[in-house]
Amino acid sequence: MVFWGWSLPSLGGLFFFIRVPKTGITKTTIMVRFFISILLIHGCLSFGFTQKNELPQLQPSFMAIIVTNIDSSVNWYQEMLGFEVENRMDLADRGIWQSNLKNEAMRLELIQTSSMINSEELLSKRGSKVKLTGFFKIGFTVKDFDSQLSFLESKKANFHGRVVEDMVSGKRMLIVLDPDGNRIQLFEQ
Repeated sequence: MVFWGWSLPSLGGLFFFIRVPKTGITKTTIMVRFFISILLIHGCLSFGFTQKNELPQLQPSFMAIIVTNIDSSVNWYQEMLGFEVENRMDLADRGIWQSNLKNEAMRLELIQTSSMINSEELLSKRGSKVKLTGFFKIGFTVKDFDSQLSFLESKKANFHGRVVEDMVSGKRMLIVLDPDGNRIQLFEQ
């Protein structure tokens, strides 16, 4: 026996045909199961396609920097940028020294390892314009740019260049170098 009827509108109004075997299952049971299956498939597919394809908002959390001397780097980030030491691990037997610092906005992981390679030594024969791939600088916004600049000057910070105005935002910015020459860019807020 063959049963026919209209499909769901989302299936484009197609006819369907179902052969009912002689197993004692009624056409109504088969139709109910069929429609439930179609509704479930339709629901799953439409759910997947109606979701927004937006990524979740990312918030800065921490960054890690390989340093040549953990003590001088910890002191510099405390004194120059106001970070506080959260904890420290000295694993000399494994050749690793690590200090975790924090400020109001983020955490900073400083790592000294016995197996590091200094990029300046690596690039010394290549010329001053050659750069390694990877992170180039770290940036922070500063509420009171003039006070921060005066403070860094009084501490004899090592500046890379001078204060310049960003062509896009019109805000002032400055790059200061940490003890290993890592660029820390400060932007006027």
